[in-house]
Amino acid sequence: MNNPLSTQQIDHHLWGEFLHDNMLLKKDGINRLKYNSMSVADKKKLDRYIKYLSSIDIVQYNRQEQLAYWLNLYNALTVKTIIEYYPVRSIKDVNISPGLFSIGPWGAQLVEIQGYPLTLDDINNKIIRAIWNDQRTHYALNNGSLGAPNLQITPYTGLNIEEQLNNAATQYINSLRGVQMIEGSLIVSKLYKWYIEDFGGDEKDVIQHLKFFAK
Repeated sequence: MNNPLSTQQIDHHLWGEFLHDNMLLKKDGINRLKYNSMSVADKKKLDRYIKYLSSIDIVQYNRQEQLAYWLNLYNALTVKTIIEYYPVRSIKDVNISPGLFSIGPWGAQLVEIQGYPLTLDDINNKIIRAIWNDQRTHYALNNGSLGAPNLQITPYTGLNIEEQLNNAATQYINSLRGVQMIEGSLIVSKLYKWYIEDFGGDEKDVIQHLKFFAK
């Protein structure tokens, strides 16, 4: 549900300040967070931001604001989870998901929105992918690994979401993490194997998608 007539905007300034103060922009093009030197004040700011998002009646906003909300919430929860278990070699080592064979934090209930406890998997698969069905959202979500699409330094907003999603797709596809040509063979991220149905269902569809954003 959404309110298409709504002009309300969600305030993401706390997330923006957190990212600005803790992001390391490296020459290799991979954005990193300063987990080893993050201040207590910044950690509390992140907690306040997530608490603020969890208090919002999200159905009262239009679809653009809603999508920005869910993308930012997913990324903020991922960062918060890594902070809580830092230092870890890999986010997969944050093994808090229920189930004997589960790994990582993606199946753990991390937040409650309007009375519903949600996991990262819920936010991605049952909300973002299910409702928006937009290939570009894969480039907007960061799972805390070096091979993942970048955590952007600027929060997603309803007003700028189209441009931001296009930029995220272009950035990843034109990086070595996304696509490489090695000895005449096209090597692509595992992301396209995991979510091939979202990109059309077969390799030809994936290639067409890559061509659209390739520079």
